[in-house]
Amino acid sequence: MNSNVERFADDVGVPLDGLRAWSVSHPDEFWSAVSRVYGPPWSTPYESVRGSDATGPESWFPGGETNIAAWALSESHGDTLPALRWLSEDGATLTLTRAELRAAAAEICRRLWGLGIGPGDTVGLVATPHWSGSAAILGILAAGASCLPLFSGYGAGALHDRVEAGGPDLLLVQGSTLRKGAEQDIAQQVRAAVGALPPFGVITLETRATHSDDTTSWDVATLTNSAALWAPEAVPSGAPAIVLFTSGSTGRPKGVVLSHAGWAHQLASEWRLHLDVQPRDRVLWPADPGWVVGPFTLLGALAAGAELTLLDGNPAATLARHGNSSGLSDVTILGGSPSFLAAVADGPDTYGLRPRIIGASGEPFNAKAWAAVERTLSDNRPAIINICGGTEVGTCLLATLPCDHPPKTGFGGPALGVDADIVDDLGTSVSDSLGVARRPQHLAGASHRDIQ
Repeated sequence: MNSNVERFADDVGVPLDGLRAWSVSHPDEFWSAVSRVYGPPWSTPYESVRGSDATGPESWFPGGETNIAAWALSESHGDTLPALRWLSEDGATLTLTRAELRAAAAEICRRLWGLGIGPGDTVGLVATPHWSGSAAILGILAAGASCLPLFSGYGAGALHDRVEAGGPDLLLVQGSTLRKGAEQDIAQQVRAAVGALPPFGVITLETRATHSDDTTSWDVATLTNSAALWAPEAVPSGAPAIVLFTSGSTGRPKGVVLSHAGWAHQLASEWRLHLDVQPRDRVLWPADPGWVVGPFTLLGALAAGAELTLLDGNPAATLARHGNSSGLSDVTILGGSPSFLAAVADGPDTYGLRPRIIGASGEPFNAKAWAAVERTLSDNRPAIINICGGTEVGTCLLATLPCDHPPKTGFGGPALGVDADIVDDLGTSVSDSLGVARRPQHLAGASHRDIQ
């Protein structure tokens, strides 16, 4: 009995091969167990797993108060453990302990409170996978405000539209970055894109040492030395934590609101039970903070007590620059799109990567990519955990478990707690032919709504 999900099934007294069905037929018991074993700290205990009234939709963990940032940076994992390892395209590196990352997040939280930002407010963020962007997300959440991460590669029009729709009270913007060897002034691009919108504060996160006294510019080098108290604001379970925009590939982009308690439990189930992340694991899963995988990896990995490696700049260029020299052989959880994973498998000695778990998402796995990953990264026989979901739920609808034996390029089944099915165009369940995805009747744990 080695995996988290095996221990979890034994703990709840359910046979492992019946856990998926039980998690759907007994959602209150399942999510209560997830909360007890892996869930967030409760400042005020919740009254029930689910609740509703005549005027509103079903809510999750009503009556409870928590904060997803307190969960992610729980002090139970030890201050000296590494939390973030940042690798830059230009060769720079930085490792932050949990205490140092907590100090940086606490300082950002303190400054936000000083600006009058707190519960009920929204703070936008435009940043690359720089460590300060991770600290900013945690600091915003700790302040009790909701975070609106925006893709750092958006064009002016796309950024303008999303900022206008999200209506932030404040915008934090990384000053500059290096992409494919070229310096890019992110702050200037963002200010030009949003200049015509109704006024709101814009603060630049200066990642190059500036020592500026300008109140609209924060030197991130000072953040990790802060003595600010880490005391995340306790907020109601359903309070918005993250607002993420969908890609717009099937229509107008929508802002999806993920709650503190609902999303923490979804992430706990995904990272601990499906991806089998353990304390002291080292996770590498390249992602921009502005897409769902960015905060998904940040919060999920940290809450499990794992270390997250950030690839700043162009992921392929950064990986090639650091390769074996940065000790990537100690990465135990490798995630990314099948295209990225196949590129790693075909890279020089797989860049030193020898994971025990491989997480795949973002696009379908084709047979060639699957074979390359399985053949080249199989020294330690890693499990390939294929997952598929979307911004709308913040995690997955389909996901493999470490104990599954899925077909090549396929999935183990629905994610735990998710009642999913495949039907034909008449609504009849099908198993051996192409079907149409049916809207799940029960998306346990995911508290979300659309804003348009």
